[in-house]
Parts: sequence; structure tokens; C-alpha cells
Amino acid sequence: GDTKSRINIKRQAPAYRETTQSNTNLAYTGKDLGFVEKLDANAYVLEKKRYSADDKDNGYAGNVKGPNHTQITTRGMNFNFDSRLAEQTLLKYGINYRHQEIKPQAFLNSQFKIEDKKDATDEEKKKNRDNENIAKAYRLTNPTKTDTGAYIEAIHEIDGFTLTGGLRYDRFKVKTHDGKTVSSSNLNPSFGVIWQPHEHWSFSASHNYASRSPRLYDALQTHGKRGIISIADGTKAERARNTEIGFNYNDGTFAANGSYFWQTIKDALANPQNRHDSVAIREAVNA
Repeated sequence: GDTKSRINIKRQAPAYRETTQSNTNLAYTGKDLGFVEKLDANAYVLEKKRYSADDKDNGYAGNVKGPNHTQITTRGMNFNFDSRLAEQTLLKYGINYRHQEIKPQAFLNSQFKIEDKKDATDEEKKKNRDNENIAKAYRLTNPTKTDTGAYIEAIHEIDGFTLTGGLRYDRFKVKTHDGKTVSSSNLNPSFGVIWQPHEHWSFSASHNYASRSPRLYDALQTHGKRGIISIADGTKAERARNTEIGFNYNDGTFAANGSYFWQTIKDALANPQNRHDSVAIREAVNA
């Protein structure tokens, strides 16, 4: 194809690359631990690595000449407890922790460049040079993200009904490679009921809230050669409100079930989409 096209022999030439993933997980399950009826706990390290023998013709990966390594490391732990408050009441509670870090081969924002259009005016060219200097001035660091959470839920059975009610606390902290930090937290309640009027029939309804924190941007763009990937001030976790009603029938020989689900999302998260453009600073935002 055209040498100026994104799809041509040079840009799409085969190159030796490897992607590897390793997961180390230490898990523990305990029962009858005093007040704690059951404990499920684990701690893990997840590593994802990309190796390329030569990315000199790969602008997306920073045009790195020779070996190019990118690594994403995730560390976390979970503790989930069950305790029986009474014969018909079960309490479930726990904590969660997750930390993620991206490590590029090198930071290349000192090579950031904006191509001038053929008919660009002197003013437009000056603006491009000013934007180049803005991106080059940053001292980039590995982007990180930390999620922490805690939850409690009660499940109670009474006269053919199973009632559930819970509350979850979630907090995130994101540091983008320009050093900017944003954090926020949410309280997410949940409610549910299951009614079983007959041994073969049951009806259910639930209403809950859930939050999703901002994601770290594309690991291969962390080098900064195509500009700075930041996050807007005041960015919040995306929050969903979910409601579902349904039924279930099973007599041992015939089974049927159905449900109706609807969801409303507030503060939807949007990462920069112009990945192939040279822009000095782009930000993740709430849509």
C-alpha cells in the first residue's frame, strides 16, 4: 500500500514478539473459627509481559529500536468471612485490595512531535511547538491504580422468604504517568428477596448499586511519545443502578426460568479515543 498509509508493508512487517502471563495465588479456607463459620482468603501476584525484538517501525509502541519490554503487575488480596448470627441468619462480610502498576521500557515524551500540516500558518506552527514543549517538560513515572473495598451482607430466611440486604464501600486512587492523582469513593447498597410459595416455584427481585473505577490507559502508550495520558480533576467511579425481577420453576422433569433486568449508569467513564494522534495532553473523563 501507500507508504504514507497506516497499512503498508513496512508498518505491518512481521516482528518477533512474545506475550506472557504468570499468576501466583496463595489461598486459604478455614471453617469453624469461633464466631467465623467460614473464611476464604487469598493473596496473588499477576504479571503480564510483552516483549518485542524490535519496535523501530511500530509508532504505537514508541518506535523503540531493539528489544522493547512492557509489564503490567497486579497485586491483591481478599478476605471473605461467613458468620451465623442465628439459625436462619447468615452474615457475609469481607475486604478486598488490588494494586496495579504499568512499567514501560522507557519514557519517550522527550521525542514527542506534532507534524505540521502542509498549509499550516506560522501561528499554527508556533502552537504545535508550544504543545510539544508542554509534553516534553513532564517527568513521567509508572502509572498506578489502587482499589480497596469492604462489604457486609445479611441473608435471612423466614416463612418461605429469603431476604438479603447489604452495603459495600469502594475506594480508588489513580496516578497517571504525569504524576496526577485522583481518588474517590462510593457506598453501594443492595437489597433482594426470594419468595418460594411452592417447592417447585420461586420468584425473586433485587435492587443494587455497583461502581467501577477508572482503568489505567493502554500500557503500550505509557511511553509518552504520542503525548501525555492524564485524568480529569474530580473524575469519579462509574456507578450503575441495577434492578431485576424473575421466576424459576423446576419440578425435577421440567424446568423454566425468566427474568427482566434494567440498568442505569451514571458518570460513565471515557478514556481518550484518539490513540493514533499526536496530542500534547489527553484526559480520561466522566462522560
